[in-house]
Amino acid sequence: MQNFSFESALEKKSHQGFNIVARFNPSSETQILIGAHWDTRPYADRDLEKKNFYKPILGANDGASGVAILLELAKLLNKNKPTIGVNLVFFDAEDSGVSEENESYCKGSIFFAKNLPIPNIKEAIILDMVGDKQLSLPIERNSLNFNPTLVRQLWDRAKKLNLKAFKGVVGLAIYDDHVPLFQYANIPSIDIIDFRYPNSFKNYWHTVEDTPKNCSPESLGQVGTLMVDYIFNRKFYFSK
Repeated sequence: MQNFSFESALEKKSHQGFNIVARFNPSSETQILIGAHWDTRPYADRDLEKKNFYKPILGANDGASGVAILLELAKLLNKNKPTIGVNLVFFDAEDSGVSEENESYCKGSIFFAKNLPIPNIKEAIILDMVGDKQLSLPIERNSLNFNPTLVRQLWDRAKKLNLKAFKGVVGLAIYDDHVPLFQYANIPSIDIIDFRYPNSFKNYWHTVEDTPKNCSPESLGQVGTLMVDYIFNRKFYFSK
């Protein structure tokens, strides 16, 4: 575990943060990272009802969806040792920022990247907002710049596995935990994210509607399936 102090730009006060790291096969020469943020937005500041503005959100999708997949991966890896080193990282303090300041977000991954507890990480995958019932996963634009080979291999593999949520189109550039990992630790990192929750016409993001009823186990299953395939078949991803 890493603990750190940070200033919440949204709440305008200081907090203690905690990054949680679970390592599997740490002696392997090949180390990869799969991460998600375990904090949620302190306020529902995107809610249409002003009375909800200062209510905390459950964060079933924005936060907990990626965490749910990591927890299931941890169960699997505990029983089935991978041939590569797998580091599951639960980042804190991702979602306490304000829109005009990118680095007011992702405080946990910024601290992690500047104080790496794991050497020689080959690549990183961040899972964020992957539980939407209407899950649609375009290629996040920064990811394409940071690690185009991994992006291509993952989305191609998703197509072969008939994981229909993965769309072979390039979407928005999003400041998420993959950006500090690349900028400060030079880790080729990507973000698997569906930022339109649930779609272009309605928004549950940073509202009190970010609840389990608006999430889908089938969506989590698609992303989880690809992560399991990536962990246990990674050597085939890069064999060409």
